[in-house]
Amino acid sequence: MVTPNNSGPAPVPYRLIDTPQALTPVLTLFRKCRALSLDIESNSFYRYRESTCLIQAATHDSVWIIDPLALRNLSPLGDVLSDPGIEKIFHNADYDLRSLDRDYGFRVRNIFDTSVAAAFLGLRTLGLDRVLEAYLDVKVEKHKSIQRSNWGRRPLPDAALNYAAQDVVHLFPLRNTLSELLGAVSRLDWVKEEFERLEAIRHTPPSDRESGWRDVKGIGKLTPGQKSVFRKLHAFRDQEARRKDRPPCKVLPNDILFRLAVNPDDVSGSLPGMPRNAPSEFLSGLRKAIEQGLALPPYREAAAPSLPREEQARIRDNLKQLKEWRARTAEPLGLDPPLIWPTRHLEVLARAPEVQMHNPLDDLGRPMVRSWQIRLFSKKLREAVRTLRP
Repeated sequence: MVTPNNSGPAPVPYRLIDTPQALTPVLTLFRKCRALSLDIESNSFYRYRESTCLIQAATHDSVWIIDPLALRNLSPLGDVLSDPGIEKIFHNADYDLRSLDRDYGFRVRNIFDTSVAAAFLGLRTLGLDRVLEAYLDVKVEKHKSIQRSNWGRRPLPDAALNYAAQDVVHLFPLRNTLSELLGAVSRLDWVKEEFERLEAIRHTPPSDRESGWRDVKGIGKLTPGQKSVFRKLHAFRDQEARRKDRPPCKVLPNDILFRLAVNPDDVSGSLPGMPRNAPSEFLSGLRKAIEQGLALPPYREAAAPSLPREEQARIRDNLKQLKEWRARTAEPLGLDPPLIWPTRHLEVLARAPEVQMHNPLDDLGRPMVRSWQIRLFSKKLREAVRTLRP
């Protein structure tokens, strides 16, 4: 048992598991539990190819920090995570589920997500610190410097391990409080369906690196010629990041790429934001990327066929009416309107009101509209759809 001694958050006793011999009895204990709280830490701020660096787990009275970098075989833990008889309590599970799938192929069953539960109680700010303060009156300090620790570093300082333990120690009482409050307003069935949908989440490989530059915020402000230069600079940065195994933003921030795309002659080691003591080979690579971009034809997206203005106006007006219906429905429930009905499905209805019962699939191949939404709100939605312009 480790009890950190530091000036950070209140110490949380935990056990560090970094050998197969230590892991085996812990997993035996987990298999006998009805519930576990879980979280992970990764090195996404330090590596091009991020990976899971810590797995925190807690029972009602104990906390374990599992070091996956020291353990070759974590498949027995995967068996625990996939056991539907053991509830797994996360806060904002999406990232953790994708990471566990990416690194180990783990499938997690029987999830309770305290972030989702809080949203269905009407809370709009869903960070763990805010949810704990709102429902348990527990204040947890979030130190940015520790939050962005290099979790792949070994040994990790006590302050970092204590921070990691903090993220799971309060999830049991939080889960119980949220569940009780949801039951009081008859919304447990709503969140249970959301939790079941979380089980389908899988890691999605990054979009094609070659075309990823088009998704950078602010790219639309560049001229077609500047976009061609930006495209080549983005590819050069990705190549360097891959070679150095560092996040692209730590090789060159986006604002430097934009500045060089607009002012190609600015390449200099003294340019604000440029890496300190940038080697001549790096600066030469930047200049070469700029030259290649300038030699390309100005980049222009293939324009999608546009609808007649009258048709665009009809769809826009229909969608506005549907969102107003959704907002009116959400207000007395104290919920964020998108929880009432998915925006993407409202867009389908705005285009073609005659297909009102059609329920298209989301990106994971699941019905976009939930059963509880259909049960509670579809009748009123049909009435709203009848008023739309066909």
